[in-house]
Amino acid sequence: MEMRDSESFEFYVVVRGADLSLDLQKIPLSQPVQADLTSLFEEQKASFVGIQTEIKSFEPTYTPKKNELFEIKDYELPDFCGRALTVSQSIDDLQNAFKPNAPIIKAVVAVDVENQTFYFQSFRASHILERRRVLSLSKSGTFKQLSQPGVQIDNKLAAIYRDGNLYFRSFHVAKQFLPMDDIFREATREDVLVALGNDLFLVDNPNEVVDQFSARVMKYFSIIIDSKILEHANATPQKIRNASKKFDGLEFEIKKPNGVSKIVLPTDKRQLNYLLRFLAEEFYVSEITKEPRATNSFEKYKPVKSS
Repeated sequence: MEMRDSESFEFYVVVRGADLSLDLQKIPLSQPVQADLTSLFEEQKASFVGIQTEIKSFEPTYTPKKNELFEIKDYELPDFCGRALTVSQSIDDLQNAFKPNAPIIKAVVAVDVENQTFYFQSFRASHILERRRVLSLSKSGTFKQLSQPGVQIDNKLAAIYRDGNLYFRSFHVAKQFLPMDDIFREATREDVLVALGNDLFLVDNPNEVVDQFSARVMKYFSIIIDSKILEHANATPQKIRNASKKFDGLEFEIKKPNGVSKIVLPTDKRQLNYLLRFLAEEFYVSEITKEPRATNSFEKYKPVKSS
């Protein structure tokens, strides 16, 4: 993925308001700081997308390796970002930064207007340098407190938007400063409790169980809920167990409280992950070798049209 250089970037922050909406505010910078930040972001974009970087289509449960990036093609740039390309002069400067009633800063953004490219750094509360807790060394060798709060710029990019495509490594991080629900909506605790209340499962103390679920387990529930697989006619305890026998190591128990068959949700983490991967249709049997396989792609097969 070729990256083009720019003489200078315009800098903004993505802020989240009390109503959870996202917006841009301009960062007022002196000319030397503007030049330094531009140079820093140029360096970071080169390390973010190196020569050996492999681009992969986004898959919710896949964790990219160091040399891999997720790509979402034709990502619709949100309106609040688009303003930096069309009406940047109307964007307000960052006001009341780091005050209790100020909007929460979620990202620092460098915008290459000429190439319509956005470079995002994630911003967290830990990046704020509180005046009372930071000492600076003066020319005289004496340590002094900062006169005003400061910020620490991150050492890496979190996402890049260019040529209509979005590139990132962590969905969880990217969704903090960009709207991503149309791409993948992570299940909430309440969503999972509803799914566990399905007639398919038998779960003791579901509230306590859900509180122990890892982020990975929650992602699988997101996929299962979104696919509506639990509503399928073949999603019965007996049919699921019969189909699961093709895969060694995938074991779960069926009980019949009040005469109704239910899958006992495994308490063993490995077995729980196996069951959820199976329900998310990550396991399949090869049509050629008839051997069981695993995948992390949930894209449905689409017939190739002949030319």
